[in-house]
Amino acid sequence: MPVFVPRTSKQVLRDLLAKVVSRTDVSDVNVGSTLFTLLNGVAVEIANTEARFFNLRQGFSIQNATGDELDKRCSELPPIGIQRKLNINAAGSALKIVRDESDINNPLIIPSGQIVARNDNGQQYRTTQAVTIPAGNTEIDNVYIVALTPGELANCIEGQINTIINMPDTVIEVSNTSQISNGVNREGDASLRNRATRYINSIGRVSKSALEFLGTSFRSSENVSFKFAKVFEDPEQPGLAQLVVDDGTGLRSPASEVVNDISYVISGGGSRFLTHQRPSVNPVRASQVSIVRSGADVPVDENDFVSIPERGLIFFKDGVLQDNDRVTIRNIRVYRGLIAELQDEIEGNVNNGAILTGFRAAGCRVRVVPPSLSNISMDVRIIIRPDQNSETMKQQIKEAIVDYINELDIGENLIPSALTTHIMTTQPVLSCSLFATSTDNALETIYPQSARHVLRASLGDIVVSLQV
Repeated sequence: MPVFVPRTSKQVLRDLLAKVVSRTDVSDVNVGSTLFTLLNGVAVEIANTEARFFNLRQGFSIQNATGDELDKRCSELPPIGIQRKLNINAAGSALKIVRDESDINNPLIIPSGQIVARNDNGQQYRTTQAVTIPAGNTEIDNVYIVALTPGELANCIEGQINTIINMPDTVIEVSNTSQISNGVNREGDASLRNRATRYINSIGRVSKSALEFLGTSFRSSENVSFKFAKVFEDPEQPGLAQLVVDDGTGLRSPASEVVNDISYVISGGGSRFLTHQRPSVNPVRASQVSIVRSGADVPVDENDFVSIPERGLIFFKDGVLQDNDRVTIRNIRVYRGLIAELQDEIEGNVNNGAILTGFRAAGCRVRVVPPSLSNISMDVRIIIRPDQNSETMKQQIKEAIVDYINELDIGENLIPSALTTHIMTTQPVLSCSLFATSTDNALETIYPQSARHVLRASLGDIVVSLQV
């Protein structure tokens, strides 16, 4: 849409005078003449009207509206508008579980629904799937947890979730190894405005903006939503797009499980499509597929089939399978939770079209995947005021740095000057310098390895010292 810029009264008067001179025989348009005075009055009124129209237009612009006005503008979007996110549960792959060594030679299965809590405010969280501490190991990390109550109160920094409410007796310690920051009381204007812009661009439902809008707007059955979503188009595989999503933790270990092996007997005609539970974490490899023909194993090569993990399909090439072959697919790990539910929304379901409407274009593939994680570490040297407690300041600066880095979008680089400005404006320090870990070299801009990578940090990655 062209940009509307209201004219000044002088600009309007100039246009009016030009039209009168060019289209009539009247020539007395000098300053002070009757005609000039009349046209000048008309020009002032036209300019005022254009200014009022401009202000009215700006008031109905999503880019300029704030607060309740922004809510109203978003609610008017077709067909039923979009709403501000309210009361989203905090969640993340962040919990470490430690057991004693009394039965270390056997695996320990920890059922889903186990409860842990913070000791400072009592906020509780539950595991969403069963996990196993393998035999010989005393701990498991990156267990996915969801807050029992929605909102920002359940957000926390590292180490605050440290109380066992309900766990097997042999579990002796729990802690969150990364911060959780995606709980929301009320979505901010900037986030809502960005989603609304993506929504407007998503009406066609198959564009990059449509997928990114869906990725940040979709709520799971656990009332969890992703903070970040970016479409990565693989240049080596035309037609394949990856919707990279993150909840702010880097999704170190998204909810998944290994399902039972699946066996098929090929019927007459030599079926070429086989199905398995979806969406699988990785494409099925040849090592997971066995074909038995007349009691003998048939070698299987990677080029014999095509795996489409997000749809749970394996397409065998012509001639690979024969009648009465027994095909077994083993060790398939599939996503659960928000990633699986979001993938179902993208794929759609004709049997439930009112809810699972589908966002994928015909002939194209879209996979929902976690980001590739790059952990950031650095040394920070500060000068503080004499009235400040040094240890308190060190901790606050660590938290400020981690919070800043963990708010970077997928594929966004870390600019040291911007981080330094953030520290100086949010913390009472006199000076702050950033260095590469264990060196005297100034920290340089850190670029993600690809558009699929996300930069994240934890408190243990940041070393803060007083500058002398």
